[in-house]
Amino acid sequence: MSSAFVRFTLVALVVVAAGCNKVNQDQFDQSMAQMQSQLDEQGAGIETNAAGIEALQAELDALQAELEELADEYQASVERFQDHILFATPVNFEFDSYDVRDGDYVFLDRFAMVVSHHYGSSVVTVQGFTDPAGPEDYNRLLSQKRAENVAKYLVERGLDAGSVRAVGLGEVRPVAPGEWGEADGGLKNRRVTFVIESAG
Repeated sequence: MSSAFVRFTLVALVVVAAGCNKVNQDQFDQSMAQMQSQLDEQGAGIETNAAGIEALQAELDALQAELEELADEYQASVERFQDHILFATPVNFEFDSYDVRDGDYVFLDRFAMVVSHHYGSSVVTVQGFTDPAGPEDYNRLLSQKRAENVAKYLVERGLDAGSVRAVGLGEVRPVAPGEWGEADGGLKNRRVTFVIESAG
């Protein structure tokens, strides 16, 4: 209920009281008290929402700071948007494979620890990608398996299974357009990225 509506209601009550003499002072005071109570409740709700937003922003700030440290160490990248963080990881895959490479587990361990510590209630979407070699349908399936393998490992490292998703995007959004196979650009295209957002 807006304050303007409350004022309008009060004026209406006064007019009714003056014109009809049917609203006594006690009734008027009671109506005033009820409306003031409603206003107080609304104000408390607004303050609670504002505090929740501030807390969420603080969590995102802390998470971003740690992810940026991780990104610097592993030559990854972090982008902050209004309601989520996009983390381009150094986790890549061999040609036509969806197995996580042995050397990438250390990074995934660190990532899981950072997210659990700063933003345990978040939703993490693992996006899988391929290079452009092969049919599109096959690449979507391969990228889905890559995403699922990484998501499964993050859950094993402590992230909530209900808050980790896997999405295969195939050969879209390449890091090195047109490169595939054993080329360095091909390896960069065969990757996963993480999208981290609030569960609320």
